Amino acid sequence: MKIAVGVLQAFAMVGGPLALAMLLRKKWRVSWSLFGFGALAFFLSKVVQLPLGSWLGPKLGTNMWVRLPIIFLLAPLCEEGARWICFRYFAKRAKSWREGLFVGLGHGGFESMILGVLGAVALAGAMTVPESAAEATYAKALLEAPPLLRLMAVLERVAAVMLHLGASLLVLRAVRDKRPIFLLAAMGLHYLFNGAGVTVGLKFGPIAATAVFLVVAALPLAIILLSKPASDEASDQQAPAPDIEMGISCRDLTRQFGDRMALNKVSLDIAKGELFALLGPNGAGKTTMVRTLCGLIPPTSGRASVAGYEVGVDDDSLRGAVGALTEVPALYEQLSPMTNLQIFGQLEGVYGETLTGRIEKLLRGFELWERRDDPVGSFSKGMRQKVSIARALLHEPPVLFLDEPTSGLDPSAAHDLSKLIQELKTQGHTILLTTHRLEEAESLAERVGILKGELLAVDTVEGLRTRVYGQRVRVRFVEAPDNLLELVNATEGVAEASWDDPELVADVERPDESIPELVRTLVEAGAAIRSVDDSKESLEDVYLELIREEEPA
Repeated sequence: MKIAVGVLQAFAMVGGPLALAMLLRKKWRVSWSLFGFGALAFFLSKVVQLPLGSWLGPKLGTNMWVRLPIIFLLAPLCEEGARWICFRYFAKRAKSWREGLFVGLGHGGFESMILGVLGAVALAGAMTVPESAAEATYAKALLEAPPLLRLMAVLERVAAVMLHLGASLLVLRAVRDKRPIFLLAAMGLHYLFNGAGVTVGLKFGPIAATAVFLVVAALPLAIILLSKPASDEASDQQAPAPDIEMGISCRDLTRQFGDRMALNKVSLDIAKGELFALLGPNGAGKTTMVRTLCGLIPPTSGRASVAGYEVGVDDDSLRGAVGALTEVPALYEQLSPMTNLQIFGQLEGVYGETLTGRIEKLLRGFELWERRDDPVGSFSKGMRQKVSIARALLHEPPVLFLDEPTSGLDPSAAHDLSKLIQELKTQGHTILLTTHRLEEAESLAERVGILKGELLAVDTVEGLRTRVYGQRVRVRFVEAPDNLLELVNATEGVAEASWDDPELVADVERPDESIPELVRTLVEAGAAIRSVDDSKESLEDVYLELIREEEPA
């Protein structure tokens, strides 16, 4: 009978937090790893707390009013300290209050789980409970108590989980906002929970103690609600939602490393199936943006979605929907392309005949099938880049990030790889291409963005050219009148004209009307015209002009 009661009690303690975790994860689309980090914080705290309590207990004497306050101080110091370590070093990507709650649920859930399991085992007589194992002692006493006391104890567990949820949010704020006052508040409320609850229980009974537990457990959540929102959380709330119908969508996306702002409020939409080129000097934030959109690092603030999955909310699903090619091919050089792709394909969840068929299709398509068993280390960089692209395509992602794919390649290999990228675009992939080869971006991309921490401009190449230089026409002469510039500047529709020997360069406002009028004026003035051409400044000219505009004077 004792075993049955113990198992039921343990199931109640274990099942409640886990059921809540499953419901919240489905609703919030957060990662199970955050729940695990909460459990890690619990275990870290006990590694310190239990040995320290066993060592300190005998030294405090038998006076309960001296002994209990000091013993109760261990729990908030160890548990909130462990929670701080968790957020600071393990759950670094946890930024939102939802993720903080999930970490707290992992902490409180595993504490309840340990209480339930240890209590059941102890009650069944399967183990001797040492005096220092407070959790097991408490759980055994709980299981042997009358029904009313058991109900009070279950409510105490509910209050304890609430405390862990609220304390996690306070510690998250302390780490994220660099405000230690929130860490001290979490420790103080945890100490109040233990000390006041037990003190009231000893003097007034379990019902009064349970009431104190529930009231104190609600205080951390009240502090979070009443305190000023964290700067990045406020930014998240203010940033509009990304457009999940787009292949890639960013709204005020910001990433800061210490005092250095790598990305500053980048807003951008890339349609499904579009090939978009992102240009910028070294250190402009291109790779940081790719890493953020791949879910590898969290944004400091702002929001973004990739393939319909929001960054920082459902990163596990997001990573499964993207393929990435880095500047340096990440391959095992001692292994063949076939073996490399088998390894990476299985890591992406592709197996068996499906994986074998995709590998053959990709290697044949990239003209590498005849070299499938040769070590990758014997390949040229262009060939290794092809294998890396094949690796990125194994799980058939709808979105591809190509970070400097032709860097370091000779012109022939770069040309072959550019053709391959164009073919991928025709297959319906959404592609974000970062490159320093401006002619490559001009020939491949439908639109171009220029990034220098902030997004300086986004448009087609022709649109950027018009933005920087306006509509420009160049006229060459066999013979030109002496008053050429005066005539042209006086012509209707010409904004400005200058002489760029051997050509006249004129900025016009309405080309379809202004250019015929300009030619007519020149002919009537006796000019012998050799040619009239639209001015076609290169993307390099446009890029350099936009970058110069942002440089300090």
